[in-house]
Amino acid sequence: MALFAAFSRFVYVTMWFVQVLGSFSALRVMDGGGSLQAFESKQLQALAGLQLASGWDAYYIGLAFYALSTLLFSWLFFQSRYIPRILAAWGVLASLFEGVCAFAYLNDRGFGAVVSVSWYEMPTMLFELALCIWILWKGRRVARIGKTIPVGVGGIRLVSTAVQGLK
Repeated sequence: MALFAAFSRFVYVTMWFVQVLGSFSALRVMDGGGSLQAFESKQLQALAGLQLASGWDAYYIGLAFYALSTLLFSWLFFQSRYIPRILAAWGVLASLFEGVCAFAYLNDRGFGAVVSVSWYEMPTMLFELALCIWILWKGRRVARIGKTIPVGVGGIRLVSTAVQGLK
């Protein structure tokens, strides 16, 4: 499940790349060079607007994959109890909201009037920020303990002491 979640995150990044390429393509259309000189400026503006709109479609398709990956990672965190279950449940609910909003916007452009586009990612962003803070705080506590950890390299057993945390 973690591998599929990582693949979904990769698809999201790929869609961001597609959107950036679409934006550069719109700039090229607005330049009007080469064979585009046959078009008038209003026609070039319409073509560039179409290119930018298709880039946003790629973004929302990627956003659905991002929500799927966050949902799967949050579910794995929930099952493993590595982070508090309330935080993992928040991640599950936030990613469900984000995925529903992404699909709703792809199906109906008027959905942006129901839920503001700037609010789609807010719950998931706050979850990931809280997750980062939790892991950094928890990792600092573990590093201060200074446990002896057995480490194996090529069949040889070594013993290492954990690094003390910064003060």
